[in-house]
Amino acid sequence: MGKKQKINWAVYGRLLSYVKPYKGRLMLGIFFGFVTGGSIFGLLTQTASVMGNVVGNEKSVQSVSRYTVNSPNQVDLEILVENKKNEAGDFTEKIHIGDSLSVVAQETIDKTKRKEWDKKVATIPVFLRDFLEQECGLELQDPISGEPTGAILVIGGFFLMIALMLKSIGTFFNRYFMRWVGLRVVADLREKLFGKLMNQSMEFHNSEEVGEMMSRCQNDTGTIQSAISENIGQLTRSPIEIFSVLGFITWFSIQNDLTGILLFLLLGMPIFLLPIFLLGSRLKKYAKKTMQQISNVMVRMQETLSCVRLVKAYNMEKYENDRFSKSNNRFFKLTMKSKRYELLLAPMTEAAAVLFLLVFLTYSVIHEVSFDKIIALGLAANLAYKPFKSLTKIQANIIKTVVAAERIFEYLDMDYEIAEKEDAKSLPSFEKEITFRDVCFSYAGQQTLKNVNITIAKGDFVAFVGEAGSGKTTLVNMFARFYDIHEGSISIDGVDIRDLKNKSLRGLIGFVDQVTTLFNDSVKYNIAYGVEGATEDQISKASKQADVTGFIEEKNEGFDFNVGTAGNKLSGGQRQRVAIARAILKNPPILVLDEATSALDNVTEQLVQKAINQLMGDRTVIAIAHRLSTVKDANCIYVMDKGCVAEYGSHEDLLVQNGLYARLWNTQFKEVV
Repeated sequence: MGKKQKINWAVYGRLLSYVKPYKGRLMLGIFFGFVTGGSIFGLLTQTASVMGNVVGNEKSVQSVSRYTVNSPNQVDLEILVENKKNEAGDFTEKIHIGDSLSVVAQETIDKTKRKEWDKKVATIPVFLRDFLEQECGLELQDPISGEPTGAILVIGGFFLMIALMLKSIGTFFNRYFMRWVGLRVVADLREKLFGKLMNQSMEFHNSEEVGEMMSRCQNDTGTIQSAISENIGQLTRSPIEIFSVLGFITWFSIQNDLTGILLFLLLGMPIFLLPIFLLGSRLKKYAKKTMQQISNVMVRMQETLSCVRLVKAYNMEKYENDRFSKSNNRFFKLTMKSKRYELLLAPMTEAAAVLFLLVFLTYSVIHEVSFDKIIALGLAANLAYKPFKSLTKIQANIIKTVVAAERIFEYLDMDYEIAEKEDAKSLPSFEKEITFRDVCFSYAGQQTLKNVNITIAKGDFVAFVGEAGSGKTTLVNMFARFYDIHEGSISIDGVDIRDLKNKSLRGLIGFVDQVTTLFNDSVKYNIAYGVEGATEDQISKASKQADVTGFIEEKNEGFDFNVGTAGNKLSGGQRQRVAIARAILKNPPILVLDEATSALDNVTEQLVQKAINQLMGDRTVIAIAHRLSTVKDANCIYVMDKGCVAEYGSHEDLLVQNGLYARLWNTQFKEVV
């Protein structure tokens, strides 16, 4: 059987700490849990009282004897004689003076019993006694013997009804408030987890699977949501119900001199918990493996659907189906193993309950416990069974919750790779220059930038060119703090960007990336994304500059046209123009163009390039380009090679140098310098 797995209660306690902001509703839920528990105690006491009246009120019978009736006057005497369990009903017989009377059953009044009955009836509220006796004409006690009549059942039923109503009301509000708290906690947890992921660096996102992140945000929090909503309610309600039952059993046993039964029940009830300890460790083991495997399924699905064009192009549908099927079947098998142990908890607990009941009945018969007392104690034990059974489910839920929480806290406890300083400041504007000083960067143990030193004056148009993997995009990503600087520094107007608030830094920069990113929303939404309060006129003006208006006018919905997932309802050129319009609308002092026109045809490229040239004005433009024709007018072109600046200068100067830039130019245009 492997090493025994233990529940990490510290993790569960940390999870419950998220309940603190909602302690008001939590206390209300606990209060109604007490109402439920208290009503169970009342329910049991009233049921025991009713059973005692129905089953326990037997008449006391003496032995047969003979009597002679003597009277000075010859009168007829009518005597009512009741036989025990007389099926024929009451009977009367006329007797005369001197006759002998054979008393078949003599009813005697036990003074002790009379006191008990009087005391019991005296506990009934006066208003209720008056109502039943005066308004309904019901006698609560026999006028001769004083024993309670059948009308006492009405009283018992009344209090029984109140107890049941309180139990129903208490259960509803306990579950409502507890589930509200549970769902709110999970919503907060999911929001915090999402925020943590959003603020991680691009280095983290490039190394982590999207499917894995989605699984932890959705599946793991979903596991917690279903479990914590139940757990918090059950953890507050079930113990109260159990203590109410135990309280009744203790009270009832002492009242009826059943100390032996009391000890038997208190020592025997923990047998319900035995299956929990037997199956709990196995359940945790497979619950953890199941959550890891569903992450693998999500990763496989996300990756394949994202690359569906490639899959179809290379006829790999069957291969991907088979690969997904293996991962999915693995998840199925692990889930069933986990479910096997989870589902075994209930029948094992029920079997333990039946065994306990048989032993209890045998013990009661041997010790001649009356039937009404067995019924009362049996009902109490039955009411204790449900909360005990709930606790077995809580055990299974807690195991799964802790496993899911461990995976979530693993993300929440990660340090931000790009930590913002506590005293970080804002930079309202860009006035002078951007300086890269001895900048170095390594990725996966390989150095991708080496001692880069560059100064970009305000208003300059600079370009970075070079072969793929030379470090162009990495340099720009570090400037925007998508990646952190490993060595050296980057400053704006003499202020190190690590001393700036990220929001302030990125507010100065507008991006048009190589890979255009659009949301599944309208064209207007995508253009105005990140620009709060953008007006219709501003959106329209930016759209005209980026030549978006041309293809939008062809759509019936106009700017409300939905671009689809990742903008798949638009062509590559149209997506790129929407992204350029977004950057134009932001109107930043620094504009970063990462292959901004790479997806455009020649005609559209000229239109967009013209718009970009108009946008430049006194702005600083940093362009990354493979198509050298788009940057030949730059003030300075930096040629990157293996993470270093190999050459720099104007287009004409670099051609004259006849170095790496000249070779790249000649390769693209087949010209000889």
